[in-house]
Amino acid sequence: MVQWKTGAAVLVGTLALSSLIVTTVSAKPGNGNGNRPSTTSTTTTETSTTQQGNGRGNGRGNRPTNTRTAPSTPTTTTTPSTPTTTTPTTPTQQTLTPQQRQQIIDMIKGTGSNSSLIPAPVRSDIMANLSSLPPGIQQRLLRGRELPPGIAKKVTLPTSVPPAVNLPSNYQVVVVGSNVVVINTTTLLIVDVMLNVL
Repeated sequence: MVQWKTGAAVLVGTLALSSLIVTTVSAKPGNGNGNRPSTTSTTTTETSTTQQGNGRGNGRGNRPTNTRTAPSTPTTTTTPSTPTTTTPTTPTQQTLTPQQRQQIIDMIKGTGSNSSLIPAPVRSDIMANLSSLPPGIQQRLLRGRELPPGIAKKVTLPTSVPPAVNLPSNYQVVVVGSNVVVINTTTLLIVDVMLNVL
């Protein structure tokens, strides 16, 4: 048991001494070319030679420019963990299937089985605003983005339409010109876009 304590004390002392060996290289004052003499750092475990120079020094000289520590035996250190902030993740957004898209288009045109969910005044508003959008606004109708502000030609469909085509209740269907846009009302992001379908 005494041998174990003595061996541990020698090991700790060796680690402490080997981690304190530091060699400092400093530049000579001069013309600022950065030519420095080579330095040799010697320890019991490793010999390393460093040649520096041929750089463009700033001519300040006599400043420590390189610090080398002798290698020591590996030690296990623990660093305190810093708190990390996590960004909220958006729920997985469901894109529409081709059948859901066709059902919505048929409802808007009045040819689908659930076309009675869209009242006649809403359908007439849609048909009155069927003109195409300016190219700048149409290019901004992209999945994963918000609906561009200030669109005058938009008609929101009743809240009974998304459940009728098996969409979550927090989805909203909006007709923008001749385009149909599905929006997640929780994140306000566009889930799906059907361009020039009406």
